[in-house]
Amino acid sequence: PGRHAEPVALAQAGEGAKGATLYCSLEPHAFQGVAPPCTEIIIRAGISRVIAPLEDPNPRVSGNGFRQLRAAGIEVLVEPTKPQLQRAELLIEGFAHHTRTRRPMVTLKLATSLDGKIATRTGESQWITNETSRARVHEMRRQTDALVTGIGTVLSDNPRLTSRDAEGVATGRPLLRVVVDTKGRMPSDAQLLSEPGEVLWVVGDDTDVDPPSENVTVLKASLIN
Repeated sequence: PGRHAEPVALAQAGEGAKGATLYCSLEPHAFQGVAPPCTEIIIRAGISRVIAPLEDPNPRVSGNGFRQLRAAGIEVLVEPTKPQLQRAELLIEGFAHHTRTRRPMVTLKLATSLDGKIATRTGESQWITNETSRARVHEMRRQTDALVTGIGTVLSDNPRLTSRDAEGVATGRPLLRVVVDTKGRMPSDAQLLSEPGEVLWVVGDDTDVDPPSENVTVLKASLIN
């Protein structure tokens, strides 16, 4: 929700946008939703050419954005190379998946030893991964909307569930943290509760808990075996 990239860029460009070429990672959207149509803003800005690799998979757009731009006399070029197309598809992977299925795209992060273990016999598990893989994990976190974990991880590791740099400093926007906790066992001093951002505490439908702070929302859900 909020302004899309095109109106943000055009507002920064100001008069410099007139007669310019606009490069987009996706077809500009063409209807009034949470945000106004990007096509109207592009046309008013005086852009002369738009280059984009992909049509919007949303059926409410799906070529209509390009048609509106062409009807306004703007040249539209959609001729990506195969590597460019692959990168563009990867960039919108989550959006495209949600558009097709109405479900979020979930990425599983799992660190195990070659024999499938996540800890030693005594329960020690810091760390199976190396610095490079941990840095990649935090990069992936910055690209997501939410992080989901189970109560077992919260009780064992007391994670912060943030994206951080090599020095441990939080980077990127605050993420929604989701804790699946059927019996409502999350302690009030869990580290994740002291971090910026919202927390969704998912408990069983027969479990009564009170949110420990204003940034925590409790969701009761049925457990499916």
